[in-house]
Amino acid sequence: MTSTTSGWLAAAATPCGKDPQGFCAVPVLLRTTDQGKDWRTVPSNPGASPVGS
Repeated sequence: MTSTTSGWLAAAATPCGKDPQGFCAVPVLLRTTDQGKDWRTVPSNPGASPVGS
């Protein structure tokens, strides 16, 4: 949380199926502005470069 009401959450990929290395969900960035009651997906920018690259 960045304040008493706002925060960010990086959601990891979700394992699925019988293969423990198999993932079926895409990682997302979520944001809340109401103390975590509601979370909204932050749109990704496909043209952005990863940090450090």
